[in-house]
Amino acid sequence: MMASTELFAIRAFQGADRSALERLWVRVFPDDPSWNAPDVMIESKLKVQPELLLVGEMAGTIVAAVMAGFDGVRGWIYHLAVAPECRRRGFATQLVRAAGDGLRKLG
Repeated sequence: MMASTELFAIRAFQGADRSALERLWVRVFPDDPSWNAPDVMIESKLKVQPELLLVGEMAGTIVAAVMAGFDGVRGWIYHLAVAPECRRRGFATQLVRAAGDGLRKLG
């Protein structure tokens, strides 16, 4: 478990984050159907509104992520994941707020 004194930082997904994000999603969503496979979801998101794929990290380790999308009318949260050992610290709330900020910028 990570120390509670470590800072949680939200930032845009970067290509180097891919394997860490895939591992997080497999861990948090072990029973996801094949069409939600992390590699497929990430590749799709990077083609459309990649700015709405955010990661949360502590001490350089990705411990949370959110994927949002805007269809021109509505904003959606598609995936929200927080590593089990990092839950109950408000990280999901912070990620949803950050995704909401990104969605508002799109309309």
